[in-house]
Order: sequence, then C-alpha cells, then structure tokens
Amino acid sequence: MLHEILTNPTILKPQIDYLVFLQNLRTPELDLLFLNITKLAESIMPYIFVSLCYWLLDKRTGFVLFAAMQLGMMTKDFLKEIAFVKRPWLLSDRVHPVDAARAHAPGYSFPSGHTVRGITSIAGISIATWNKSKWISLFFILLGFSVLFSRNYLGVHTPQDVIVGTLFSVIYLFAVSKFFNWIDKKEKGYLIFAGAVLIIAAFIITVIATGILKEELMSYYSELTLLTGICIGYFLDKKYIKYEVPKIKWYNKIFIALLGIACLYMLVHLTYFVMSGTAFEIYKRVVLYFFISIFSTIIYPLFIKIVSKKI
Repeated sequence: MLHEILTNPTILKPQIDYLVFLQNLRTPELDLLFLNITKLAESIMPYIFVSLCYWLLDKRTGFVLFAAMQLGMMTKDFLKEIAFVKRPWLLSDRVHPVDAARAHAPGYSFPSGHTVRGITSIAGISIATWNKSKWISLFFILLGFSVLFSRNYLGVHTPQDVIVGTLFSVIYLFAVSKFFNWIDKKEKGYLIFAGAVLIIAAFIITVIATGILKEELMSYYSELTLLTGICIGYFLDKKYIKYEVPKIKWYNKIFIALLGIACLYMLVHLTYFVMSGTAFEIYKRVVLYFFISIFSTIIYPLFIKIVSKKI
C-alpha cells in the first residue's frame, strides 16, 4: 500500500521534474560542494558532531542527539523495507545522479538516511546553542538542512525521501528531549532509560523473528548497541562521572576537540583492522558502535574532566 502511494505517477512526476530542474543547474564546482556537504552525514562524521556537542557544548543535548539519531536510523531502515521504493534514476530515466554520489547510495530510497543524520546530528546542535547565540544556531540549522538539499541536487533522493526523513527526525528530537527532561528529574531515571531501550530491543528482535525485516539486520543491531552504550553512559555519568562542560580557554577547547576527533578515527580504523578477515567480521559495525558510545559518553568525558582541572 505504502509503495503504491509513494510511486503513484501523480505524486512522483512533480518530484522528478524538480530533480531534473536541479540536474540542469549542475556545474563541477557545485557538484564538488554538495558532494562534500553530503559527506557530513556519512560514516563517522555524524558521531563526531554529536560527540563534540556532548563534550564542549551541552551534555544533555548530546544524549538527546545520540538517542534521536539512533531511533531515526532504525525507523529509516524499517520504512525502507516496507516501502521498497527504488532510487530516482530507477524510477525515471530522466534522472542522472552524480556518479560519485551514486556509488554511496545503495539499496532503497525512501526515506533518506543522510537526512536523518543531518537533521539530528547537525541541525540538532542548535538546541544546545540557541540560548547562547541565535546566529550559531542558525548556522547549524542551515548546515543540517543543506545535507538534505544535497541529496536532491545529487539526484540520489526524491523530495519525499528527504521530507519524511526530516519530519520524523524533528519529531524524535522533540520527543527524546521531552523524555530526558522527564527522566533527569527522577532519582533513578537511568532505569527508565534502560527500560525504554529494552522495549525497543524487544520490538526490533520480535519483528526480525517474524521475518518482516530481512535486510540490513546488522544495521538494527548496531543502532541498538549504540543505544545500549548511551544508556550505560547515562547511568555512569549520573552515578559517578557527573560530567560538566569545562570552562576553559577557546584554544584548549580546540585541542580537546581535535584530540577527540583523532581518537574516534583511530577507534574506527583499529576496530576494522582487528576484526576484518576474522570470523567476527560481520559484527565489526556492532562492536564499533558500542565503542563509539562508550568512548564518547564515558572515557573521553572522564579524560576531559581530569585534564581540565589541571588546566
């Protein structure tokens, strides 16, 4: 039913016309610009944005962005499997995507995963900066929304893909923010968080067991693993770490940011190096996501807390 609605010629034609319009505006310079913008929502980049928010802007917003992004990505994976809408160039031979972007756009099209990451991990940072600087917040909002526009410009997603991705990303940001407002006031709010993660895990595992979900199963497990790591981080922070963003000079913050980014990249390469070619290679993304959550919410905040006192 959903597939028939989304691929209805009446609904699809104006969207294809829009993609062709953008296609006719392409230049090598614009191609390069939007290829780089779209990379902001790929690989480890979204987790770098969220981690930097956690370490240097606002811890609570960091938790919100981590949780909202993982929920958004699980929803995206679920919708892709039940809608099975093909990529724009497979829906119409009028659409010709930028080759470099096409190589990183496998699978079904609806909704856009880049949009989910762009809105939650980049535009979501405006939650932490709004009361400090409206201009900085506006910058992050525009940067996040430029990711979803890049997906249309590059010809790898239709407008409905990015619109729906944006809608439930915004809904998750709002809902998760309210959720953390609630549990932050509870003495044992971490138990409520853990219960919510268990409910989500039970639902996903049940749906997988029924055979409804058949593709990208490691993606679901990875998202659940990161949510679990964030839950552990929330518990340990509440009970022991009690991390607060340090009040240090801007150049010390830059050093902390660069060191943290370097550590995250090392974590990615080390995990893939150790697990690639082994019997456990299929689980390397699951392991990596757990390591990222633990490093970003426990290990590095503890390091920052110790070092900032000396500074």
